[in-house]
Amino acid sequence: MGRTSTALACAILFAPAAATETAAQNPPADDQRPVVTVGFGAGPIVTGYHLVELPRLVSGWAATSFLVKEPSGLTGSVHARIRRSLILEGEVTYASGAGSLASTQAEYSQFERPTRFVADTTFFIDESLSQTSVVGNLLVPVATTVPRVSTFFGGGGGVRATVTRLDTLLSCAPRVPTGCDGRPDVESHERGTTFIPILQATYGVDILVRPRLSGFAALRFPFEPASDYDDNNLTGFGVTAGVRLALVGGSTFGTSEVTKGRRTVSHFRTGTLLGLIGGGIVGGLWAAGSSSDDLRAVAPPMMSLYGAGIGAAFGALLDAVR
Repeated sequence: MGRTSTALACAILFAPAAATETAAQNPPADDQRPVVTVGFGAGPIVTGYHLVELPRLVSGWAATSFLVKEPSGLTGSVHARIRRSLILEGEVTYASGAGSLASTQAEYSQFERPTRFVADTTFFIDESLSQTSVVGNLLVPVATTVPRVSTFFGGGGGVRATVTRLDTLLSCAPRVPTGCDGRPDVESHERGTTFIPILQATYGVDILVRPRLSGFAALRFPFEPASDYDDNNLTGFGVTAGVRLALVGGSTFGTSEVTKGRRTVSHFRTGTLLGLIGGGIVGGLWAAGSSSDDLRAVAPPMMSLYGAGIGAAFGALLDAVR
């Protein structure tokens, strides 16, 4: 799955390169491109299962898998135009979540015949985590044939700090007077902070609402496995939607590539790009709401490709009939 995400991300990064020549031939006026914009958004972050080990074996049971979902991440960003078709983005994302689990396992005597259950052992888990990501991205805006709509593609890197809290309790309840002999209650409390470097591809859509205000939706694909069983794992894939406000220079860059009423971009390209983004957003929301490890791993990239295919077909049809 890691290879699929990497291949998709690379395609996303390099696909717009062929489109920049057309954009350069028909560039919007400089006063229509912002120098600085700020953005605020929110959306789900996809997390991964990890293993929580028991302090002792319980009827051959040594660990349990556990998933902490993050209901929403908050994102703030600043865009600075450094070239006509190149934007430097600084992005900060914060997300947190908590979860608990109680699982009971019957324990039996290993020395009596016939075997009988002598106690019930319950494993309690109470966990919380939060992540703060600071990333710098380079974005290429790619215009469309749809008025007031543009897309963007790019990627970058940064660092992610993860703060975790894990409290566990292994509790024994006897069924017979000596059922908990040799099965003591065990309690533990763990705290930790980790810092890891991250690389990601990102793409999305901007819709111009007012001259200085646009709405956006974006996806982040990290260059890392979509799911694994490492402790405190956060995959980092996310969907974000929000608004951008131009602070310096012109309007936000959510404009279509239409010059004097003449379309300069094919519907095929527009359909492919919008389908790619729309499919990815659907897949991301689907993944964030699912507890299936396999589904969360495949939904975002596969829905992106599925959406791109549908969009390309509609775009080709519009090009054929116009």
